Amino acid sequence: MEKHATESQFTEGLVARIEQNLGQGIEIASGISLLYAITFDDSGNLKVPLDNEGNPKRGGGAGFQQDILVYEKAPPSAEAPGTVRTSIVPRVIAEVKLRGVTTHAVITYSEKARRIRAIYPFARYGLILGGLSRVPGRVLRLGQEFDFIVVLNNPPEESEIDALSDLLQEECQTSKDVARMLSGESKIRTLHRCLNTVQSR
Repeated sequence: MEKHATESQFTEGLVARIEQNLGQGIEIASGISLLYAITFDDSGNLKVPLDNEGNPKRGGGAGFQQDILVYEKAPPSAEAPGTVRTSIVPRVIAEVKLRGVTTHAVITYSEKARRIRAIYPFARYGLILGGLSRVPGRVLRLGQEFDFIVVLNNPPEESEIDALSDLLQEECQTSKDVARMLSGESKIRTLHRCLNTVQSR
């Protein structure tokens, strides 16, 4: 990964390096779309924009393309009448910005996170900032929809890739835990969200 890489090259490089560290059954890719709207039309029909393979369609006011998506393939199941199935289960979504991030971008990503969680309430959503030394204050103030924010060198050091891989795997597990809670499978009595930080050098 070169220092003068474009944002898309930086993102693709991250995906390639992280892919080697992820556990079995977990996949990572760039450019996959997720739904952010499922609507009924005025005839009472439910519109779920999926292609023939069950992948969310991009555009048309219903799908966002993701910079990084960590996901699992949807398990096979006996479909009940009227069931609509997608081919992927999104676990972790990460937006990537290189060499800076604007206030407008943070607000936009926060809104994307909110909309995506309306469809996939168990999904985790984060922001990866390349080429910065610390998380800017405006990102902390405006990015309250983010489950994690990570700053990486450009190009990232191997230790940073290892730490990010570990974080993404932890977030995958959190996604599964949240899904079990939302379904009622986990009979929880206490929920406590913690704040973990790493200081810049």
